[in-house]
Amino acid sequence: MGYYLYHHGILGQRWGKRNGPPYPLGESDHSKSEKQAGWKKSLDSGSEKSYNDNSKTNKETDKKKWHLSDGQKRAIKIGATVAATALLAYGTYRLAKSGKLNELADIGKNKVNELLGNKAGTKEALAGNADDILKKAEKAAESVNDVKSQVNAERIKNAVSHGFKVLSHPETLAETLKNTNPLRGNADMRNNCTSCSIAAFLRRCGIDVTAKSTGGEMQNLSVAVENYFKDVKVLNGNATKFGKSRDDAAEMLLRRYGSGVENPQDINAEGVVGIKIKDTDGGHAFNWVIKNGVVSFFDAQNNLGDKDLSAIIWKRIDTNGYLTLARLDNAEINFEAIGEYVTR
Repeated sequence: MGYYLYHHGILGQRWGKRNGPPYPLGESDHSKSEKQAGWKKSLDSGSEKSYNDNSKTNKETDKKKWHLSDGQKRAIKIGATVAATALLAYGTYRLAKSGKLNELADIGKNKVNELLGNKAGTKEALAGNADDILKKAEKAAESVNDVKSQVNAERIKNAVSHGFKVLSHPETLAETLKNTNPLRGNADMRNNCTSCSIAAFLRRCGIDVTAKSTGGEMQNLSVAVENYFKDVKVLNGNATKFGKSRDDAAEMLLRRYGSGVENPQDINAEGVVGIKIKDTDGGHAFNWVIKNGVVSFFDAQNNLGDKDLSAIIWKRIDTNGYLTLARLDNAEINFEAIGEYVTR
């Protein structure tokens, strides 16, 4: 029976520290090459003081470790260009999928596939292809804004042909709230919330209109939408879910108008809503917007943005009352008759 001696290292010995404790060697025990390599520094604990020593050896080490060659810099630049191109092309593809922009979906998608399939053999070719793809992706992204404008082009053309004017510039929401109901506070404008919600939507489309007076008479939002917007599906139901809270209302809108949309952030829609007010025979109409999956509300009759309106209206909605809900951004407007509710 044989006996074997196994050696597993020395207690306290550091890996890579050949001359480390517990048996450090003296200066005379080192070869000339080891002394030139700076063996004393190799025994140091690795502190910043030792590493930042101003010796020629460490300066050369710094240069090799932290400074990139021209080839390395070029490779990094190429990689960054490719990554940026992929993100831009994919962003165009995702944006194109939403709402009216479906026709652009293949453009962005093809750019991504082209980019991911690019296996050029040289860095020069890769850089050239990346630049070319980047230009194409940027051009596709710019065309997204053109398509957005074209969504309203036919609508605005029809509006002008019926005697309506076009806004001189796209309005902010604050401007729309201010300009939609110029006679706010007048008794004759008291019950014109339906006119205000329709006029506000038209202004957001670029059409210069204001809400008309009703002479104090109440209006019916459902009738107005069905008469002045073609092929609109109006939901006439109960406000139990919508009136429970603002979050419940937002969830309801996202579910209803995000059906079939793969990603929530791609949901874009706009419309109007009518509800019954608690303990009264009256109701109220206001606007809703879904932009990139985020829901907001505003009230053009009373010049209220989302925060102020939400703090008030959900305390007053009769959850046992009616709910009228309609999407308008994808509807054709009957400009021949809508003048009954808005000014030209």
